[in-house]
Amino acid sequence: MDEVLRLLSALERRYFSRDAHARLLDADVSGGVLTVVAWQAGPSPADPGRVIAHRTDLGMRLVECEGDLEAVLLDALQFQVFEPSAPGRAASGAEPAWLLERYPEAAWYG
Repeated sequence: MDEVLRLLSALERRYFSRDAHARLLDADVSGGVLTVVAWQAGPSPADPGRVIAHRTDLGMRLVECEGDLEAVLLDALQFQVFEPSAPGRAASGAEPAWLLERYPEAAWYG
């Protein structure tokens, strides 16, 4: 998990550090599931933004990306977290408890 968090932070700094529309908040890897939590700016300056979280099967994504952890994490940040294409849902209870406590307002994906 430490490697995942280190890589996520490095990728965010490298590719998204100037992005005023999204910011990585937290991540968790447990039970083979990667959960990434981020803040997104709203569509207008009057909208304060929202917290979103995305969960994905890390093992399956590693197979799809031929074992390239950095590719999996960059994909999670760029397409699943910072640019989701659908509205989120309320937490189902399967999410990591510490993330539910820390981000009760999060919209969930995956």
